[in-house]
Amino acid sequence: MRTKKKRKVRLNLKRFLPFILILAVLIVGLVLGIKKLASKPENPTGDPGKKQEEPQPKQPEYSTITIRCIGDVMAHLDQIKSAKMEDGTYDFSDSFMYVKEYLDGADLSLANIETTFSGDGSYSGYPAFDAPDALAKNVKDAGIDVALFANNHMLDTKLDGAKRTVQVLRDAGLTVVGARTSTDETRSQIVNVKGVKLGIVAYTYETDMVKGKRTLNGSSSSGMDGAADFINTFRYYKIEQDQKAIADEIAWCKANGADVVVCYLHWGNEYKQTPSKNDKALAKYLAENGADIIFASHPHVLQPFENIELGTFEEVETSDGAVEVVAHSKKVPVFYSMGNFISNQRTETLSSNQGKETAAKTEQGIIAEVKLTVCLDDGSFVIDGTDYIPTWVDRYKEGDTFEYRVIPLTNGFEKNETLKLSGHLDRAKEALKAINETVGN
Repeated sequence: MRTKKKRKVRLNLKRFLPFILILAVLIVGLVLGIKKLASKPENPTGDPGKKQEEPQPKQPEYSTITIRCIGDVMAHLDQIKSAKMEDGTYDFSDSFMYVKEYLDGADLSLANIETTFSGDGSYSGYPAFDAPDALAKNVKDAGIDVALFANNHMLDTKLDGAKRTVQVLRDAGLTVVGARTSTDETRSQIVNVKGVKLGIVAYTYETDMVKGKRTLNGSSSSGMDGAADFINTFRYYKIEQDQKAIADEIAWCKANGADVVVCYLHWGNEYKQTPSKNDKALAKYLAENGADIIFASHPHVLQPFENIELGTFEEVETSDGAVEVVAHSKKVPVFYSMGNFISNQRTETLSSNQGKETAAKTEQGIIAEVKLTVCLDDGSFVIDGTDYIPTWVDRYKEGDTFEYRVIPLTNGFEKNETLKLSGHLDRAKEALKAINETVGN
């Protein structure tokens, strides 16, 4: 029987060494690749076939705002009687029922409050205006945000009355500009509207000196003594000095972050339908010194609107170190007089003194409007447009008192219920024609 011999197998390692090295390299490469994949962040697009996009630069943010302003809110004695309720309280809200939507509809609404609130209960109209506190709340409820308390009647109940008026307006929720209760308070205000900082400056004119004393309303008994620290006034007879003080307030607003500065001026000649040379010069000076919008009143009648056009030049250094001059242009809208918003001045009360034509114009007013687009990143802005809403004050008898309504002369006003009741539609139509002729289309 044959037996099998065991075969000895010898491995020649030198022969397989190249294959072993190749295999080792492949294994190491595979391990490193797995680790790299594990450490790679997810593609933000969710698409593994796309490269990660570069981050986009931040786009500038813009805010578009509408500012509206009204002229003189007055409270003659017949208006106060009309507002008295059976329980002895006062309510002026019906006077504003038709214009509330226009005042509420703006991002910021301003009004000249031409009366005082002394709080002594002895209410009066011209020549010393003193109204019930309720008017402040009614003005706020009508949509007004800022009370411009800078006018020739602000000291009608002396300095104490002016200070109390400021407090009553504040208590009603209004920002007050033009007067203050303490010298620790600022003369001007900055309000934030949809991310835009608006500086507001308000000043009224003084009358000539009497017996060496400063006067506000033609009489040294107006209480001007000691009042200059608490109310914002300027003097035509010291205009160079006082216009600089107003410009300093504009500069204060800018230094404290205001993107846009709105100025209100109580100026001009009563019942005159054109601005004076002095007021046009002051408007130009303020525009050149930083005012962006100018609203004004006092004449009790409307005056034209205009844009003050300014050209400025700026030296800019280029990337290669050279200096080039860049020209800029700017338009500053000026409403020289917005007229009466509400008062008892009208054809029936002023014709004998001012003539029928001028008396009729005291019934007319406007809600002035400026629209802006502001860059929230750098505060630059453009004025998108200026406009106005014509208004007319209707008055009719109801019982023993008169009723007052501010009528917006907008599309469809012919159907207004008050005009039907009073029978004054033709007067309202005449007012609309006169407003457009004066202010300009």
